[in-house]
Amino acid sequence: MSQKKIISVALLFIVGMLSACQALKLTEPTATFLPPTPTPIPPTELTICMRSEPDSLYLYGLDSQSAGDILSLIAEGPRTQSDGTPDPAILQSIPNFDDGSALLTPVSVRAGDQVVNAYGQLIALQAGARVFPSGCTTAACAVTWDGTSDLQMDQASATFYLRTGVSWSDGQPLTAAESVFSFNLAFDADTPVDKTLVNKTASYSAIDESSVQWVGKPGLLPGDFSIYFWLPLPQHAWGDASAADLLTSQQAKESPLGWGPYALDEWTRGDHLRLKKNELYFRTGEGLPKYDYVTFKFVQSMDLSQEISGACDVIADDAVDTQWLAANAANLEASGYQLRKVDSGNVEFLAFGINPVSYDDSYYPYGSDRPDIFGDVNTRKAIALCIDRQGILDELTGGLAKAADTYLVKENSLLNGLALSQYAYDPTQGKALLDQLGWKDYDQNPATPLTMIATNTTVPYGTNFTFTLLTSLSEMRKAIADKIAANLAECGIQVTVEQKPLTELYQPGPDGAVFGRNFDMALLSMDFGSEPHCGLFTSSEIPTNANYWLGTSTGGSNFMGYRNTAYDQSCDTAESAGLDKAVYTASIQSTLQILADTLPFIPLYNHPEYLLVRDDLCLAENLDSLQKMLFSIESLDPNVSCGS
Repeated sequence: MSQKKIISVALLFIVGMLSACQALKLTEPTATFLPPTPTPIPPTELTICMRSEPDSLYLYGLDSQSAGDILSLIAEGPRTQSDGTPDPAILQSIPNFDDGSALLTPVSVRAGDQVVNAYGQLIALQAGARVFPSGCTTAACAVTWDGTSDLQMDQASATFYLRTGVSWSDGQPLTAAESVFSFNLAFDADTPVDKTLVNKTASYSAIDESSVQWVGKPGLLPGDFSIYFWLPLPQHAWGDASAADLLTSQQAKESPLGWGPYALDEWTRGDHLRLKKNELYFRTGEGLPKYDYVTFKFVQSMDLSQEISGACDVIADDAVDTQWLAANAANLEASGYQLRKVDSGNVEFLAFGINPVSYDDSYYPYGSDRPDIFGDVNTRKAIALCIDRQGILDELTGGLAKAADTYLVKENSLLNGLALSQYAYDPTQGKALLDQLGWKDYDQNPATPLTMIATNTTVPYGTNFTFTLLTSLSEMRKAIADKIAANLAECGIQVTVEQKPLTELYQPGPDGAVFGRNFDMALLSMDFGSEPHCGLFTSSEIPTNANYWLGTSTGGSNFMGYRNTAYDQSCDTAESAGLDKAVYTASIQSTLQILADTLPFIPLYNHPEYLLVRDDLCLAENLDSLQKMLFSIESLDPNVSCGS
């Protein structure tokens, strides 16, 4: 076949193929642009490890600090921020007298009416009551009512305005009526909460959908109105459930609704509880909160080796043991975690049994009464000088705990300007003071206790300086007590350490060793909180048979039997200072000075509150406790590198 014929056949084939393609409606493919599929951004999660798992997240059924910490992210309320400024949260502002949101209104009162006296106590008005008459807000103008004269007292009231646009995490609007619902539950006898605030409240009512009015009992002068706002509870979800039913309701305990930055996502008992970002949070428009999830992981072991290997971003105080920290200081430094520490209001102290119960009918040391070895303040000072408090703490806590001078934390502003007695370890001075008091090494044997040879004291001649130091079954307290006993032995004081179960140690009077005032010296702890409580040590709070072993109002907190007229007067002035902050401050400082000078107890240390934080978690330096961190959790940003 010629070349021309071959070309012709080829052309015919191509034309035929094109015709066929057109008949079949086949066309040349056209390229289509497909954008790349973005890689999903993984959710951000903050993991907080703690030891205590809540039993309930119902507001009036909280059983631990951890329960309150978790609930604070679900239902945040008015509070004080880490820098000391108030945060009204779901309120527009905290009521105050200056802007008219809080008022004082004069009302007439008569015998039998419930009023708040000048000491802040709720009483039935009767002759002899010390009260603030109308127009008076300080101790200088307080009066003692004669029982017959006309009397007007001021009645405080405040209006709380809810923020607009706040809703529950289920989408229902938050209303003032649900705050009233919460108040009524708190007031109910079946709800096991402190009734002090509700009892001082005359009325609590919703004015409209977004405002609540609180009215106090006559005479009450609140310094902080935020404590008289009751956090709303979801009446729309709980219906007509009774106070008793809500305590056992699984819905109330395990499915709490709130309006805060987070909502409950899942709860696996014994392992973890996870919160998810609340998309209806009223600050969502500000891009808050930053983390998608906050998980609380419950750890059981005292050994945190696994947790500091990366399982936790933050480790809370209740999971951190002081002795473990002291033993693992080097490992912790290399683990990528930093230790934050703040002194708590929980104070370890040595209490003197100054006036045991056997002295109440009269003091007779030649019969069954214990010799009055602690009645002299200089004896108590000598004992303090003979105890190496900081040395003991350095040895047992690795220096994590510091010797205290009073029951308030060192950072409390009320201590500014005070020069409290330090009682640094000085056994030479301690022994010299004991010698001046008549305690002598009578047999010239340093292994035996000193003997009283003076005749001008309440301690009988020939009494040996020996006593028993009570404490709990705690290993740490036993170690501290043993070292205290060893220190005192060097000063010629023989101490026998005796441990008792807490149930026996703190058994109510008259049978209990402590509250029955039947001890020589006791190593104890007490949570004083952040505010001063001078009334704990007044003479009226000594538990006796006459007051049913309860003192006047504190449950018999002055189990030392401490009596000091100047202290009682200063505390009385502080508690009746009303709104006069200058008088209050001066009087409280006076009580602190008197305690330090007269030593009814020896403060050992404020229990440290710890927080272990991953180095790469950018946490402001002033957030040195879990509570402070959680108050600021909305602004914690997982996408910000430290130092940027």
